[in-house]
Amino acid sequence: MAQYRERLDKLLNQNSNCIITAHQGSAGGNIGYNTFKALENAIYAGAQFVEFDITKSLDGTFYIFHENEELIRLKYPELLKASHDDTIQQLQHYNMNNKPIGPVETLAEMMENMKKHPEIIMHVDHVSKWKGEILDELDQYEDQASQFIVKIDANNEEAVEAVRNHGIKFMTIVIIRNKEELERVLELTSEMNVVGIEILFESTDESHVQPDAIQMIHDHDMFVLINSIKLDNEEVLSAHADDEVSIFEDPDKGWGKLLDIGCDAIQTDWVAQLNNYLLKREAKRG
Repeated sequence: MAQYRERLDKLLNQNSNCIITAHQGSAGGNIGYNTFKALENAIYAGAQFVEFDITKSLDGTFYIFHENEELIRLKYPELLKASHDDTIQQLQHYNMNNKPIGPVETLAEMMENMKKHPEIIMHVDHVSKWKGEILDELDQYEDQASQFIVKIDANNEEAVEAVRNHGIKFMTIVIIRNKEELERVLELTSEMNVVGIEILFESTDESHVQPDAIQMIHDHDMFVLINSIKLDNEEVLSAHADDEVSIFEDPDKGWGKLLDIGCDAIQTDWVAQLNNYLLKREAKRG
């Protein structure tokens, strides 16, 4: 199944070295995560995909925000999903100096703003939490369906079924953690518009990161996405070939290792640094 892929295929062809995916945009200074400014900043630094998270108010409005970060980002002790719009609309993101810098943006606002960057693809995360509700919401943006990809977990059967049974076959990334999940996803490609597989792994010895698994993905015309982000000092997403190893030790041991595995896209918190590395790596290879 291949729908809405024209922008994606163009990006993959133009960036055969690697697609850069910005995790919640590029924040810092006076720019907050999960805001249009953060996404636009990441685009200017070299990102081709921009990832953002979604949550929903009690009134049914979808917002661009990572659930459970309300206290640190907004100084708000409650979850947005347990709050009404009139309360959320009074909240502000805070910058590095704990100064208010702007409101929590709605999905509608983000979709409209991203029309300014038609060549960039949005990567809509936390779809597994909202399943059919967010898919129904996204139906109104079918005219932009070539500009966004929804992401779900292979181990969330309700989310898989929601995407599988939804009328509009949005481009989808599926997160896998083992070979069995990969094989299950590949069985559903006639019913789901799966364009990418995000691989999580703690060791490069795991079966779903071996050359045969990567080839299986590519044979189904899907790209391989790997996370180099480091969420904390405990969780491992890519066998420690992460952003911090890449920046503070040797990028060949981090981002380079992921590229050698065969990934087509890397999700990072440090877009400019990854972009610089990719340019240098390409130059070395002539």
